[in-house]
Amino acid sequence: MPVLITGADTSLGGAVLAQLRPTGGQVRAYLDATTATDDDAARLRAAGCKVAVGELDDEGRLEAALEQ
Repeated sequence: MPVLITGADTSLGGAVLAQLRPTGGQVRAYLDATTATDDDAARLRAAGCKVAVGELDDEGRLEAALEQ
């Protein structure tokens, strides 16, 4: 089952990501469009995450990130 981590570009989100990646499940990262950089997204993609960027209060975008 996929897991979506909001704020994966923060230190707490990164720690959660580091714990979940070795489990073999699909980890998805949702980055806040107002604070995340292109480098954050590239780093997470290189780590094997699916990445979505958007506003944290955009329910439609969050749902899409979970479905894809």
